[in-house]
Amino acid sequence: MTTGTVLWQCHVGEKQNEISALKPLLTPELLKWRSVTVDATQAQRELCRNVHHWGGASVLIAKDNQPTLTEDFAELFEERTPDRRHWQQAETWD
Repeated sequence: MTTGTVLWQCHVGEKQNEISALKPLLTPELLKWRSVTVDATQAQRELCRNVHHWGGASVLIAKDNQPTLTEDFAELFEERTPDRRHWQQAETWD
C-alpha cells in the first residue's frame, strides 16, 4: 500500500524562506489534478490563487500568525442568532 509520495524537497538557505523555496514547485504541470497541503507559513493568497488557477486544490493550516484569516474562519463557523428585524412574513389562503 502506498501512503504518499514526496514530489520535491530542498534545503531552505540562510537568506531564503519557505515561501520562496516553494516557488519552483508552483507550475501548472505539477499542480493540475493535485492536492497541495502546506503548513501555516504557506497560507498565502498567491499560493492559493495559483493552485486553484492551475487546476489543483489546497489544504492549508491557519494559525494566529494570520489574524485576519483566523478571525474569518472563526466567524464562518460561529453560531449566529438570526436577526429577526429583517425577516418578512407572508401568509396566503385560498
